[in-house]
Amino acid sequence: MGLVGFFKSVFGICNTPRLPTEYWRRDGEKVFFRLSDAPELKGPDGAVYPAGAGLEAPVLVVNAGDQGFVAFRDKCAHMGRKLDPVAGQSQIRCCSLGKSTYDLSGEKVSGPAKGPITDYPVEFRDGELFITVSA
Repeated sequence: MGLVGFFKSVFGICNTPRLPTEYWRRDGEKVFFRLSDAPELKGPDGAVYPAGAGLEAPVLVVNAGDQGFVAFRDKCAHMGRKLDPVAGQSQIRCCSLGKSTYDLSGEKVSGPAKGPITDYPVEFRDGELFITVSA
């Protein structure tokens, strides 16, 4: 893990970049943005998270390769820390020391979390991603 990785885990600092507010919009229960405004999502395991602007919690959006795009409430079910995709493993992992891990449907795979994370439906059309964030 290394010293930097250890301190990032202690403070719950993830590698996934925040999608700047000027690149995404919220309309009711939908968050949407142009894929061209999120170059991090061009390849498998790429991820971004919109946050703020009236969202109850950040939204982790991941390019899951052949499985398309997936989205989750960016909050671990263990300590509430942010999440990152696990490169090449079709999994999402908490950025804390506990490293709770989830599959791409949000179900817990390992770690101290007590249950799943919240997943959101994602639609891709006309170059835009639409994420339904209602409960």
